Amino acid sequence: MSVAGAAFQDGLGERRQTTGAGNQLLDLVIVHEALGAVSGVEAALRQRAGELASFENASFPRLKGVGKLSKSPAKIVVATDHVSGVRLSDLLAIAERRLIPLEYDGAAGLLQQLLEAVASLHEGVPHVSHGAIAPERLIFTPESRLMVVDHTFGSAIERLGFSQERCWKELRAAFPVADGKVTIDRRGDVVQVGVVALSLLLGRLLNDDEYPAGVAEMIEGLNAVSSNGLEMLPAEMKSWLRRALQLDADRSFATAAEAKAEFAKTIKINESRARTALAAFLNECQTFGKSTGAGAPPAKSKDVKTAASDSALNAFAPAASAPAAAESTKTPAAAPTAKTTPAPSAKSSGSASTAPARESDSEAALQVKRVPFWKSEWRNRAAVAAAILVAIATAGTFAVRSYARVPPTGELVVNTNPDGVQVFIDGKKHGATPITLELPTGDHKLELTLGDQTRAIPVKITAGGHVAQFVELPKVGAVVGQLSVRTDPPGATVTIDGQRRGVSPLMIEDLEPGEHSVGLQNALSSVTERVTVQAGATASLVVPLSAPQGVPVSGWVSVASPIEMQLFEDGRLVGSSRSDRIMMSVGDHSLQIVNEALGYRQARTVQVSPGRVTPMRIDIPKGSVALNAAPWAEVWVDGDRLGETPIGNVNLPIGTHDVLFRHPDLGEQRHMVTVTLNGPARLSVDMRKRQ
Repeated sequence: MSVAGAAFQDGLGERRQTTGAGNQLLDLVIVHEALGAVSGVEAALRQRAGELASFENASFPRLKGVGKLSKSPAKIVVATDHVSGVRLSDLLAIAERRLIPLEYDGAAGLLQQLLEAVASLHEGVPHVSHGAIAPERLIFTPESRLMVVDHTFGSAIERLGFSQERCWKELRAAFPVADGKVTIDRRGDVVQVGVVALSLLLGRLLNDDEYPAGVAEMIEGLNAVSSNGLEMLPAEMKSWLRRALQLDADRSFATAAEAKAEFAKTIKINESRARTALAAFLNECQTFGKSTGAGAPPAKSKDVKTAASDSALNAFAPAASAPAAAESTKTPAAAPTAKTTPAPSAKSSGSASTAPARESDSEAALQVKRVPFWKSEWRNRAAVAAAILVAIATAGTFAVRSYARVPPTGELVVNTNPDGVQVFIDGKKHGATPITLELPTGDHKLELTLGDQTRAIPVKITAGGHVAQFVELPKVGAVVGQLSVRTDPPGATVTIDGQRRGVSPLMIEDLEPGEHSVGLQNALSSVTERVTVQAGATASLVVPLSAPQGVPVSGWVSVASPIEMQLFEDGRLVGSSRSDRIMMSVGDHSLQIVNEALGYRQARTVQVSPGRVTPMRIDIPKGSVALNAAPWAEVWVDGDRLGETPIGNVNLPIGTHDVLFRHPDLGEQRHMVTVTLNGPARLSVDMRKRQ
């Protein structure tokens, strides 16, 4: 399939479409060369691809593989099944400009879909997080299903070593910070879901300076849109948002499964109203998308992104509109002046159409907003930059109309899995994949030969066009072997030749023939084995990982807290902070740390090592207290002067505090006050009465 220019681009890279085996549509992410050049990024992408190889879920496109383009510089490419639809970022952009409201029930319904999708990823693939959830990477399909894309990049983003601010401004990825470092794990995914939820409830995308500094204030000021107008946002939703965005440190969600469970428990959604509200929202956005589709007048520079996001809604146009769009490409257009450089918008989504723009306009269109460190345009051939994309979403293809003089050749890029497949064009051998060829315009026969297999694919080259083919072929003979790894107990970390491959039980399918070092480790012990893998065969390794004789199978947990805490596991009391240490079996334990009197409750996971004490430090949250005296008094709390009464809403750590009231004529009074999380504490004294 011929693709002219990028369908969408951001800090991760450029999105294109191509066809694979059997003319199957594929989506490609051509990773930005500045990102791909960072040490370890390519290896991280390939490892993540291996971890996701068996993951299948209706809310995620199936991963096809990670490879490289042949032309210099050889950029990394990630291929997945094609997803048709419109990006949520484009819907929100149209909604903000056109003042189209998304009712609370519709927003909650979309959020519920997203939570279910991310929770399925966390539960389906051990230790894997998405790492880049944002409205720009969520696609709403014509079947009203939310699809999550770009789920291969989490570990690669971790390799960049970006700060929280840089991740947000350049990658549009929100992350929490722990011990001064960005946390790129499942907790980070929950924060990103929280940012999406905030965007849905606001009806717009968050600005560069609104995360993280402004989110707490935004939550407090949120209203809910309903059929009756603006209403107060339910307190349960505000509480859920604070926990998702890690603003409530003691009760923040660690995984999407936790966030999903709490959402289902506390957020009430009327399914019928949710469907109706969402349909109304999409219908209004679609109306504006149609009105700014193919044939729109040239956009001013400030309107380039508006036209791009509006035209993205053509993905929801009825099938009857497709022939009309295709027919419009047959009408010749006047050639532009030498200064005219039409270009695709940098932020179109799916199949998008733009109108010709002046040179200054196209420069503005090609700037990737909020991605300042790339500072470079995605350069295609000159003729590609002079093309207009006309959306024909129901067919899932692009029609291209040229507005400039173009050379009588086009470009063909061929990638295969595996590499090294022989390429023939019209019977003439041109080399092996990956390969990029300049071909004359017209119809050609592409033949791919691997061993005794030959795959023939017709291709059509247009003047100045760019055609990409990504084809998967069965490997000739058996050039790799497999290794089945099992441990007792399961769940051990598996490394092959020093590289982490997953947890047991595990089937590794891409090992080179020969001897390999297999490392196995859990909380009880670690073992290194040597295994010989033969081509086309499956080697098996079964290893017991129980504790060696004489090695302790239990450890201790020590809780450091200024106030007394009780520890529960599965509803059973296992100890308290009064004890110097608490004995537990080796392994992971999910604990509830509780002080009922002070309203404190926190979930923590701790890994107990054999024969060792695992320390747990409890950070005490703050509650509020109001202090007053008649007629008045100066106040000291725990020896620190606070001022003169009345004093309201003083934030103090939960627990008991010493309060001293002093009046120059009436003397002093000393009292104790207990601050809890159950509500504001109040202490009022009459200085005229003797204690």
